[in-house]
Amino acid sequence: MRLLLKIIASVLLIFNGIGALYGGLMMIIYPDGSGIHLPKDLLGHSIFNSYLMPGIVLLLVNGILSFYVFGAVLFNHKKLWRLVAFQGIVLIVWLIIQIFMILLIYFLHLIMFGVGLGLMSVGFFAKKYFSTDATYGEI
Repeated sequence: MRLLLKIIASVLLIFNGIGALYGGLMMIIYPDGSGIHLPKDLLGHSIFNSYLMPGIVLLLVNGILSFYVFGAVLFNHKKLWRLVAFQGIVLIVWLIIQIFMILLIYFLHLIMFGVGLGLMSVGFFAKKYFSTDATYGEI
């Protein structure tokens, strides 16, 4: 059961991490949004006048952090399930803030919301049913 939960968490973390790294880098390289076909008028209701800052935040909190948590899963960090749940919470908070800022919900928001819920569920379930976050030497 623990192995199955680690596989599920790993797939979700890698999916989120790759998407966030790509999206974040594209927003940093092309702050006008042209790199990933984001219209500039999406920022009309936000506090930003370019995609640079959202790109940096996306890269850090959903890209790099996802891969850090993935490393915690691979190496049986003693707090791995808390970290998995935390990444799910971070992703959902990111999505909620983004939706409030652009005043739109895209299909990708729903998919990523499901990823966030999946991470939270796996993290909280595993934390509840395993006496410690990780048992060293066990996969």
